[in-house]
Amino acid sequence: MTESQRAFRRSVRVGEGPILVLCSLLAFAVLAVSVLSLGSVTALFLGGRPRADLPWAYAAAAVFGVVGSSLVAWASERMSRIREALFIFLAFAGALFLGFLLVEELPSSFLFVLYPLCTGLSALTTVQAFAIISDCLDADQARRLYPLIG
Repeated sequence: MTESQRAFRRSVRVGEGPILVLCSLLAFAVLAVSVLSLGSVTALFLGGRPRADLPWAYAAAAVFGVVGSSLVAWASERMSRIREALFIFLAFAGALFLGFLLVEELPSSFLFVLYPLCTGLSALTTVQAFAIISDCLDADQARRLYPLIG
Protein backbone atom coordinates (compact mmCIF):
# COMPACT_ATOMS: atom_id res chain seq x y z
CA MET A 1 0.00 0.00 0.00
CA THR A 2 1.41 3.40 -0.98
CA GLU A 3 1.71 6.35 1.38
CA SER A 4 -1.13 8.20 -0.38
CA GLN A 5 -3.42 5.18 0.03
CA ARG A 6 -2.58 5.01 3.74
CA ALA A 7 -3.27 8.74 4.11
CA PHE A 8 -6.61 8.31 2.32
CA ARG A 9 -7.60 5.47 4.65
CA ARG A 10 -6.66 7.57 7.69
CA SER A 11 -8.73 10.51 6.43
CA VAL A 12 -11.96 8.77 5.40
CA ARG A 13 -13.92 7.08 8.14
CA VAL A 14 -16.62 4.46 7.74
CA GLY A 15 -19.78 5.97 6.29
CA GLU A 16 -18.08 9.11 4.95
CA GLY A 17 -17.55 7.78 1.44
CA PRO A 18 -20.88 8.97 0.00
CA ILE A 19 -20.55 12.51 1.36
CA LEU A 20 -16.96 12.66 0.11
CA VAL A 21 -18.06 11.59 -3.37
CA LEU A 22 -20.97 14.05 -3.50
CA CYS A 23 -18.89 16.96 -2.21
CA SER A 24 -16.09 16.13 -4.64
CA LEU A 25 -18.53 15.96 -7.55
CA LEU A 26 -20.02 19.33 -6.62
CA ALA A 27 -16.59 20.92 -6.32
CA PHE A 28 -15.42 19.39 -9.61
CA ALA A 29 -18.56 20.40 -11.51
CA VAL A 30 -18.54 23.99 -10.27
CA LEU A 31 -14.82 24.46 -10.83
CA ALA A 32 -14.96 22.88 -14.30
CA VAL A 33 -17.86 25.08 -15.39
CA SER A 34 -16.13 28.09 -13.89
CA VAL A 35 -12.86 27.51 -15.72
CA LEU A 36 -14.58 26.74 -19.03
CA SER A 37 -16.91 29.72 -18.83
CA LEU A 38 -14.13 32.14 -17.87
CA GLY A 39 -12.02 30.93 -20.77
CA SER A 40 -14.94 31.24 -23.16
CA VAL A 41 -16.00 34.68 -22.00
CA THR A 42 -12.42 35.95 -22.14
CA ALA A 43 -12.01 34.56 -25.66
CA LEU A 44 -15.28 36.19 -26.72
CA PHE A 45 -14.18 39.48 -25.24
CA LEU A 46 -10.78 39.41 -26.90
CA GLY A 47 -12.36 38.35 -30.20
CA GLY A 48 -14.86 41.20 -30.17
CA ARG A 49 -12.98 44.03 -28.50
CA PRO A 50 -9.47 45.45 -28.74
CA ARG A 51 -6.99 44.11 -26.20
CA ALA A 52 -6.66 47.62 -24.74
CA ASP A 53 -10.25 47.29 -23.43
CA LEU A 54 -9.40 44.33 -21.21
CA PRO A 55 -8.30 46.41 -18.17
CA TRP A 56 -11.69 48.17 -18.28
CA ALA A 57 -13.42 44.79 -18.31
CA TYR A 58 -11.31 43.71 -15.32
CA ALA A 59 -12.29 46.89 -13.48
CA ALA A 60 -15.97 46.31 -14.28
CA ALA A 61 -15.63 42.70 -13.06
CA ALA A 62 -14.10 43.93 -9.79
CA VAL A 63 -16.96 46.39 -9.27
CA PHE A 64 -19.53 43.70 -10.05
CA GLY A 65 -17.76 41.33 -7.65
CA VAL A 66 -17.99 43.82 -4.79
CA VAL A 67 -21.62 44.70 -5.53
CA GLY A 68 -22.58 41.06 -6.12
CA SER A 69 -20.94 39.78 -2.95
CA SER A 70 -22.58 42.59 -0.96
CA LEU A 71 -25.97 41.59 -2.34
CA VAL A 72 -25.32 37.94 -1.50
CA ALA A 73 -24.29 38.90 2.05
CA TRP A 74 -27.49 40.89 2.39
CA ALA A 75 -29.62 38.05 0.96
CA SER A 76 -27.94 35.40 3.10
CA GLU A 77 -29.52 36.92 6.19
CA ARG A 78 -32.96 36.64 4.62
CA MET A 79 -33.00 33.19 3.02
CA SER A 80 -31.64 29.69 3.51
CA ARG A 81 -28.27 28.67 2.11
CA ILE A 82 -29.85 26.33 -0.43
CA ARG A 83 -32.18 29.02 -1.80
CA GLU A 84 -29.30 31.47 -1.95
CA ALA A 85 -27.10 28.96 -3.77
CA LEU A 86 -29.90 27.96 -6.13
CA PHE A 87 -30.48 31.60 -7.04
CA ILE A 88 -26.77 32.15 -7.74
CA PHE A 89 -26.41 28.91 -9.72
CA LEU A 90 -29.47 29.77 -11.84
CA ALA A 91 -28.28 33.36 -12.35
CA PHE A 92 -24.90 32.08 -13.53
CA ALA A 93 -26.47 29.51 -15.87
CA GLY A 94 -28.90 32.12 -17.21
CA ALA A 95 -26.14 34.67 -17.76
CA LEU A 96 -24.05 32.13 -19.66
CA PHE A 97 -27.00 30.91 -21.72
CA LEU A 98 -28.31 34.36 -22.62
CA GLY A 99 -24.83 35.74 -23.14
CA PHE A 100 -23.81 33.08 -25.62
CA LEU A 101 -27.24 33.21 -27.27
CA LEU A 102 -27.17 36.99 -27.75
CA VAL A 103 -23.46 37.61 -28.36
CA GLU A 104 -23.89 37.57 -32.15
CA GLU A 105 -26.99 39.77 -32.10
CA LEU A 106 -25.83 42.61 -29.85
CA PRO A 107 -23.02 45.14 -30.39
CA SER A 108 -19.56 44.33 -29.08
CA SER A 109 -20.08 46.80 -26.22
CA PHE A 110 -22.42 44.11 -24.78
CA LEU A 111 -19.25 42.22 -23.85
CA PHE A 112 -18.60 44.91 -21.21
CA VAL A 113 -21.73 43.58 -19.49
CA LEU A 114 -21.25 39.88 -20.22
CA TYR A 115 -17.62 39.69 -19.06
CA PRO A 116 -18.09 41.19 -15.57
CA LEU A 117 -21.39 39.40 -15.08
CA CYS A 118 -19.97 35.97 -15.89
CA THR A 119 -16.70 36.42 -14.00
CA GLY A 120 -18.48 37.73 -10.91
CA LEU A 121 -21.16 35.05 -10.94
CA SER A 122 -18.49 32.41 -11.51
CA ALA A 123 -16.70 33.50 -8.34
CA LEU A 124 -19.94 33.64 -6.37
CA THR A 125 -20.90 30.18 -7.63
CA THR A 126 -17.58 28.75 -6.48
CA VAL A 127 -17.96 30.35 -3.05
CA GLN A 128 -21.53 29.01 -2.75
CA ALA A 129 -20.47 25.49 -3.70
CA PHE A 130 -17.82 25.41 -1.00
CA ALA A 131 -20.24 26.98 1.49
CA ILE A 132 -22.65 24.12 0.81
CA ILE A 133 -19.82 21.64 1.29
CA SER A 134 -18.86 23.26 4.59
CA ASP A 135 -22.49 23.04 5.73
CA CYS A 136 -22.39 19.29 5.08
CA LEU A 137 -19.24 18.66 7.15
CA ASP A 138 -18.48 19.18 10.81
CA ALA A 139 -15.11 20.67 11.84
CA ASP A 140 -13.38 17.29 12.23
CA GLN A 141 -14.66 16.02 8.87
CA ALA A 142 -13.69 19.28 7.18
CA ARG A 143 -10.13 19.05 8.50
CA ARG A 144 -9.79 15.50 7.17
CA LEU A 145 -11.86 15.64 3.98
CA TYR A 146 -11.26 19.09 2.49
CA PRO A 147 -7.78 18.11 1.23
CA LEU A 148 -9.41 15.18 -0.60
CA ILE A 149 -12.27 17.28 -2.00
CA GLY A 150 -10.28 20.22 -3.31
